[in-house]
Amino acid sequence: MHRPQSDHPRTVVGRRARARTAWAGLAVGVALAATACAVPPEHLKTRDSNYGQVGDLQLLHVHLATPPREGWQPGSAVPMHLTVYNGGAARVVITDVSSSGAASISAVSGDGVRTPVHIQLDPGETRSMQEQDSTRLEVGGLASRLVAGTTLPVAFTLDSGEGIVLAVPAQVSSEPAVRSR
Repeated sequence: MHRPQSDHPRTVVGRRARARTAWAGLAVGVALAATACAVPPEHLKTRDSNYGQVGDLQLLHVHLATPPREGWQPGSAVPMHLTVYNGGAARVVITDVSSSGAASISAVSGDGVRTPVHIQLDPGETRSMQEQDSTRLEVGGLASRLVAGTTLPVAFTLDSGEGIVLAVPAQVSSEPAVRSR
């Protein structure tokens, strides 16, 4: 005797498997949504830059220059680019920028002079230190090889004692950057 298609055992098992798969997919979706909601608003990572906020200071489009094809090698000096914005009513000063993955981070002027990081921002002021700007930060003495898309932990400290650590990615690009001076 032939059973109707809707009562066929394989169809019932198939429906149950599809239902389990759908519930599992829903559970994964809920877990991912909950995880995304758990990320504090002051820390947002994109594919090739990172953003953060500490107090009234916003750190925007923070990234390391695109490495050469073989990656930035240990000991390399790597340009770090970012834009900073003081959204508060008082002056903000970045007194230190450091990384556990590098020997030092310094400010480099357009003429190549390296100085300790000390960035003062008046209320409402924005300072760009991107590729096209004359002043930038430079990560010196990388501890290990860094390829495009991988990150370096970078700590920013303010004069108030507040700080934030960002996972700063080496920018991904089809064309390698010019090596640091």
